[in-house]
Amino acid sequence: MFNRLNTSHKGMVFALAGYSGFAISDASAKFLTASLPIIHIVAFIVLCACMFLALAAPFIGGFRKPKPGLLKFHILRGVMNFMVSVLIVTAFSKLPLASAYTIVFAKPFLVALLAIPLYGQKVQPRHWAVIAAGFTGVVIAMRPSLAGIDPAMLLALGAACCSALMWVTARSLQEETPFALGFYPALCTAVLCLPFVLANFQLPALGQLPFIMICGAGISCGIVCLSLAYRAAPSSAAIAPFHYSQMIWGGLLGYLIFGDVPSSHTLIGAFIIIASGLFLILSERKNL
Repeated sequence: MFNRLNTSHKGMVFALAGYSGFAISDASAKFLTASLPIIHIVAFIVLCACMFLALAAPFIGGFRKPKPGLLKFHILRGVMNFMVSVLIVTAFSKLPLASAYTIVFAKPFLVALLAIPLYGQKVQPRHWAVIAAGFTGVVIAMRPSLAGIDPAMLLALGAACCSALMWVTARSLQEETPFALGFYPALCTAVLCLPFVLANFQLPALGQLPFIMICGAGISCGIVCLSLAYRAAPSSAAIAPFHYSQMIWGGLLGYLIFGDVPSSHTLIGAFIIIASGLFLILSERKNL
């Protein structure tokens, strides 16, 4: 049945599977924050992800030594991946999944802004309006008041900024394989976690291992499936909207597993962010 689908539909199926894998991994990581230190969770997850990606290597480009001129971009993405992992898992420990996702989904707008100084990309006037609307949604979701902003929201926003920088610098690695784009940041994150883990080493309990494996498998599934999605689909604009399926997963898993009910501010902010993001994606599709 799957083989009967056209390339565009196959790309959509892979994208949905990939983003679902990321969401399930996030829910498992949030569950682990109740019993394991954040840095240990990140270290164990990325080690599992490296293992699963190594097994999938023959299907997504295989092992290949990075070109010397591109090594600096791999290192930068590795450091950013470490920052994203620590910040977002910490945010998950303090926020409902849907609330954290709402802030993190400011990434497309941050990517558009970062591409201006880094790659000289021009932003059309209507896109500036969309970016402004997207950040308005973020502000609504963060609910600033005279007492200030919830620090956990700032952690999620920091993760969005680091993720955006990691995403936009991938443009300089177009010659690299999907395996390299996923494996090297994970490996770098594991190396950066090592000193902190060894300073206060704690073996995971037997009951925690399945959740660690689910996290690693979910991340690997996300990387592999999205790599296949971008290969199968005629354009990235065809599958980009499926990124927002994570918002649905976040609300659903947050409610079923943790009993979280999104606030009205979160829902309004999420609606504005998703609508603005989809408009930005559809505009890019028309330009293509």
